[in-house]
Amino acid sequence: MKRLKITHDHGWTPRKLRKQERKIKNAHLRQRVMAVRLVMEGYLGREVASMVNVCRPTVSHYVSLFNEGGLELLLHRDFAPGSRFSPKNSRKRSNTPRVDHDTCGAGLGHRFGVEYEHPSIL
Repeated sequence: MKRLKITHDHGWTPRKLRKQERKIKNAHLRQRVMAVRLVMEGYLGREVASMVNVCRPTVSHYVSLFNEGGLELLLHRDFAPGSRFSPKNSRKRSNTPRVDHDTCGAGLGHRFGVEYEHPSIL
């Protein structure tokens, strides 16, 4: 199996990557940067995979992303349209009824602030 190699560092050194790593709040994105940095420091792909707790092909994918587009492409994540993580869907309002705390138990036909009808018995 071939050794993973950073072919184009895009101006990043292992020291700069470590500093950038510390600034990243998202653990998954920080993990990507850490994997690339460890490969840049000379570790084997399987060693990096063990340290970062991902499989070796994932480390290889991170390295190829970094080689192709630098840190920008490495940190870019696409979400499927309509997924619950999609930024477009995060702005939608919830369809669940809102609870009106002033009317909770105020009268018949109300339960927890949401109107409902009693089932009729035939």
